[in-house]
Amino acid sequence: MRGWITLWLAAGLLGCDEPLKLPPLLRDPGDRVGSSWFLCDSSIRQKPEDAVHHKGIVARLHHLFPPGSSGTSLQDELVRQKFAIRECSTDPAIRIATYRWKERWGGQGLIAFKVDQDDKIIWTTGFNSYGGP
Repeated sequence: MRGWITLWLAAGLLGCDEPLKLPPLLRDPGDRVGSSWFLCDSSIRQKPEDAVHHKGIVARLHHLFPPGSSGTSLQDELVRQKFAIRECSTDPAIRIATYRWKERWGGQGLIAFKVDQDDKIIWTTGFNSYGGP
């Protein structure tokens, strides 16, 4: 009986090595830099490059959806990858896309972007937070 318990525990631990199944835009996030996240708070006027972000996510966003590209294209891709999207109440030109997961204690990925009046991307940023949705 003891051998079966050990085997069962070992099999369970092996499953922990399986990577999270995150949407492509959130995979391999890279180093986390920046401080706090107040991009929707217009009273603070934080710059995206100073807000908390993961370098790998930002590099991927800049590569796939560089400034000047279509905000609608980015939003369509985020919807396709199952993100929930909303506008900032203080600045509707800023969109916040959130992806939540429950595996491995849960977490969320956040991608934010700002568009101009012609729906062209001004900036993009994003990060993952682990340990609870």
